[in-house]
Formats: sequence, C-alpha cells, structure tokens
Amino acid sequence: MGKYSFEEIVDKFSSLGYQVISDESSYQNTKSFVDLSDGRYKCRCKVERMLYHKPVFSKQWFACSNPYIEHNIKCFLEDEKDGNFILLSKINPNNFTRDDILEFKCTRCGEIIKQSLFNARRHEKQHRGLTCPYCDGTFESMHAVVLKQLFLKFKEDTELEEPSCINPLTGMALPTDIVNHKEKIAIEIQSVFHLREEQKVKDKIKKEYWISRGYAFYDYFIEDYSVLEYCQLFFPDLQEIPKWIKTTITNKINYKKIQEYLNKGHSVQEASLFFNINAHRIYDAIHLKRLYYPKGYDDRYKIPVVQLDIHKKYINQYNCYNEASEQTGILKGNIISCINSKRYYANGYYWIPLKDYETNNYTIPYNKLEKYYYPINVYNINDEYLYTADTVYDASEKTGVSATIVMDIIKGARGSRYGYKFKYA
Repeated sequence: MGKYSFEEIVDKFSSLGYQVISDESSYQNTKSFVDLSDGRYKCRCKVERMLYHKPVFSKQWFACSNPYIEHNIKCFLEDEKDGNFILLSKINPNNFTRDDILEFKCTRCGEIIKQSLFNARRHEKQHRGLTCPYCDGTFESMHAVVLKQLFLKFKEDTELEEPSCINPLTGMALPTDIVNHKEKIAIEIQSVFHLREEQKVKDKIKKEYWISRGYAFYDYFIEDYSVLEYCQLFFPDLQEIPKWIKTTITNKINYKKIQEYLNKGHSVQEASLFFNINAHRIYDAIHLKRLYYPKGYDDRYKIPVVQLDIHKKYINQYNCYNEASEQTGILKGNIISCINSKRYYANGYYWIPLKDYETNNYTIPYNKLEKYYYPINVYNINDEYLYTADTVYDASEKTGVSATIVMDIIKGARGSRYGYKFKYA
C-alpha cells in the first residue's frame, strides 16, 4: 500500500466533496485510478492528480477518455437542457474525440440533431450549443417581439419589416425590423444570426440606406441586454414588461413544415401566405441551403402578373415574373419585391398577381408620385396655350422647369417659371 491507505483516500476525497465509487481492490497507491462521483456526474481519475495538482475537477466529467462520459452527457441534457434532448449515439471512450459527431433527439418534436459534444456544450455570445431548429426560438425573438409591440402601441407611424431598402446586388427588398417614420428611427435587432458574413453585408446596406435618408439607425446586440433593458434603450421610463405584451409570439421559421409544404407543389408566395411570414425569409433560407426548391419547381411559372399604368389602367398580362422582366426591361427583383411588400408599385407601373387582379383582392396604397403622371397643358406668360405634355415629367424636360416647381404652379403656390405656366389638361 502506498503513502495513503484506501480509507484515507476515501476520507480525503469526501472532504473535497467527492465520493469514491470504485472498490478497494482497484487501489494500490497514489498512482492508481479510482472512480469518483459528485452525486450526479462520474469520472475515473488518477489519485495523485487530485491530491497534488488540484485541477478544476468539473472538466474531468467530459474528458473524452472518461469511461462515464456517456452517462455524464445524459446528465448534462437533463440538467442544462431541461430534458429537451436525449442522446442516441453510443460512445466508446477508447476511440472518441470532442469533434466526433453525435446524434441527439429532440423530445418535443422528434427531430434528430447531429452535433459534436464540443458544440453541444457551448454557451457563448456566438453559439447557443445544442438547440432544435424547430422548437427553440432565436435570442432575437423575445427581444424583437416585445419591442415591436411597444413601438406599435406607443409610436405612431411605426412600420414593421419596412421593405423600402433594396439590395443593389440582388434587386430584392431588405426589410428593416422596426422603422418609425415620424421620429425618423430605424432599428435592426442584432442576434447571433447577424454575425454571419452574408448577413453583415445586408446589414451594412440597410444602415447606409437609412442614414442617407436622415434616419437615426440603431443596431444594438441583444446578447448585451435583458429583454427589459433592451426595450428601455427606446422607452427609458419602462419599469417592467407590460402584461398585455404577447410573449408567446415567435419569429422562428419551421423549416421542416415549410419544406413539406413546398414539396407538395406550392410556391414560395403561397408558403409565405400560409405560414404568415415574409417571402424574403424563405428566399434567404433557400440561399443559405436550409430550404431547397423541390425537383421540377420553378418559381417563375408560379405567378402570372398583370401590369397597370400609374392610373391603375390595364396595360398587359405576363405568364411569370421572368417574362414581365424580359419584355419591359424592369428587374424581376423589383417586381417581386413590390408585390411581396404590398406596395405593388415599381418603375412607374403597378404589378398585381393575376389571381388577385381577377378577384379584386388587392388594395393599392396611396402613391404620392401618381399626380406627376397626368397630362399637363403648357402656357406662356400671357396664358396662351402652347401644347399638352403627357406627364409632369415630360413638361419638365421640355421647359427646363423642375417637376416640383411645375407641381407648385399647378397648385397655385407659384405663378410661373422661365415664362411658363402649367395646368392639368
């Protein structure tokens, strides 16, 4: 027997808060290995290492060579993940590394998640560890859901997922989380998703766009604040989350259900309406390979579209976005974006899905540009008629008078400019 008897070793570890669970036959001296437990987790450890080196012992629970590692992972899932996952993989501690891929099953929906032990146990700013893609909302959800409801209730002229920023690289809308036009505030709520390089590019485009329009742009990272603290950045007098806030809302996309819906032959637009989410989020998910187009799917042939002039008069009908783009020279992305955002206006025309047009199931919002597209009579300073221009812009181009000044003269705010007067025809 070595310097310490087995009974002394048991007492020594007991004073440190650990129970020796191996029998006396396994102990020869302080170079021997004994099995220890803290009442929950277990490991095999060299006696002298615990006695003399005093390591941070909790790290031993998940050492790859620990023969109890499978037991400890199951305890971790129960303790740290609230029993929401179970371990399916069998682990051989003699041939296991922290980067080996393990299979976990979500006990809430049955989804199988494949992840390494290292990533499953992570809990840091850029990684949440083991989560279910269908049951676990993002950190952003609760911060965003609460803040959006506060803005809608207390800030007039608030618009959620405001779509006016267009990605110059794709021609698609880049919706901004919260925009208040009255106070000229734009907010993009930052979460771990926004740390991805492709998302950083989009966020930079949004920021530059809103600043160029004279708006204050805020992009605080939610990990730095509780939900209440985050809301207090914009509502400093808020003492608690109001009871009327609906905290059960989530902006998490259920990729599995959406994919099943697409596989049945439905379009992205139909999925957007069915699941009540913006179509751009589905397109983003396809780009990031979280979703995919089923075999034979082609979005161009899913939605026939009608083209109207600025006065809402019928011009033409096209079988798909691509055909409309090719025949008019207008970017397909602009047409899709204006329909998705319910603005319907792009490049001087209104674009309405044929199905909605035939059933009159659409409402075109007020367009301040419409007044510039009526025929205009042009007169000289003596009120003598000269000619009729097709639009305010045509009159502006021919006379050199800016379109804004032409409108001022029509409304009577000015008398004339450069010897010209203007009236609606």
